[in-house]
Amino acid sequence: MKVIDNFLWRIELETLPIDIDKYKGNSGYFFEFNIDNLDQINPIISQKYQTLAYFGFEKSSLNEFILKNNFKGIDRVIPIGKTADFALTWDGYNLIEHLTRNIQIL
Repeated sequence: MKVIDNFLWRIELETLPIDIDKYKGNSGYFFEFNIDNLDQINPIISQKYQTLAYFGFEKSSLNEFILKNNFKGIDRVIPIGKTADFALTWDGYNLIEHLTRNIQIL
């Protein structure tokens, strides 16, 4: 008999490696790193990152952090638990604009 479960594996990191993106957490693996200051994640953020999921930070401090650092990769800043919610703006693109066709008759 094959047993299927929905286990999630949370791996708490003691340090945040600069190359953490090479160790992709998939199939239920999630890497966790607790920070006190948003600047602690600056070294790892690149164009590879599109969503910043947060918990325990005020929106105003997140907004200031994003604007101050002008990150090229972050398109969404979302509370944990909302990262899979769908919106018409996805990964920084307006889906209606990109997935529809405009026919002009002159």
